[in-house]
Amino acid sequence: MKRPLTTALTLAFPLILACSRAALKHPVTDIGNSVPAAIVVERVLPTMMLDQDLRQPIGLACDSDGTIYVVDHGNDRVIKLTTDLLPVRDVGGRGPDLGLFDGPMYVTFDEGRGIVVSDSENRRLERFTSRLEASDQIKIDDPDDPLKFGQPSGVALTDDGSYRIADLLRNRLIELDNVGMFKKFLGDLGDRGGQLDAPQKVLVDKQQNVYVCDAGNARVVVYDKFDNLLRIISHDALSYPVAAVFDRTGNLWVIDQPTAQIFCFTHTGELLTDKPIQILGATPPFDKPSDMALLSDGRLLISDSGNNRLVVCNVIRNP
Repeated sequence: MKRPLTTALTLAFPLILACSRAALKHPVTDIGNSVPAAIVVERVLPTMMLDQDLRQPIGLACDSDGTIYVVDHGNDRVIKLTTDLLPVRDVGGRGPDLGLFDGPMYVTFDEGRGIVVSDSENRRLERFTSRLEASDQIKIDDPDDPLKFGQPSGVALTDDGSYRIADLLRNRLIELDNVGMFKKFLGDLGDRGGQLDAPQKVLVDKQQNVYVCDAGNARVVVYDKFDNLLRIISHDALSYPVAAVFDRTGNLWVIDQPTAQIFCFTHTGELLTDKPIQILGATPPFDKPSDMALLSDGRLLISDSGNNRLVVCNVIRNP
């Protein structure tokens, strides 16, 4: 029998309180100190940002200075937040022109520390300075073959400036060189080897291996820097992984969208905890969490797309 929500929260409160006290006793000074023991909601950011309510926030990115960029998918804009999580600037609006969007999804940093945004319905990448000034765009299309490309979702850059872009519609990875020229595809629809199904966020590690959240196949697919399949990262409890992030030690944190659980893996795919980590204290419960970012102070920021909000969490670690 399911417990009423009030009863469940009453039972969970002592654990949340204990975790919060542990956080005060053992403050996080380095996100790579240890594996999380618990993740607890600290607060929800105000939904009104720069005179507009958030609608389906998806992509998140945090730079080395602690500045955060948020893709506000439903409003076709990108928002810049300070290290204090205060919105200071945005850019966007719906349209095909440079500086506008139609269904933006994920955001990453380019080699000049500006940002790159996947603009899915306009089938392009847009590049901006750190001040959100539009600089240029890379079209993901081929006039001679209209069906060659689908819709870009996740995007990442390697050290040489080349791009790895998840094609959500065509179920494969697009590789562009450092000037945006098409090089090759990786994968196709399927669940064997390096095949993909509904690929989402893309990451590149320090060794230039490429990690793709292969949501439809409930796994993360890893290609090496030569585009060979390196490994598959999966778990029986992982059902639809949409986003991941590396901590400072190189461990991979993966969020499962239906369950809002966090899986912490080594870079080789070993689960670092006895079971996935539940996020405690979320009211209402998460609904379609879409991305996450580890903040410079050790906290975790999650875009809760279905609830139109950004959630700040404390990461409780064993001392």
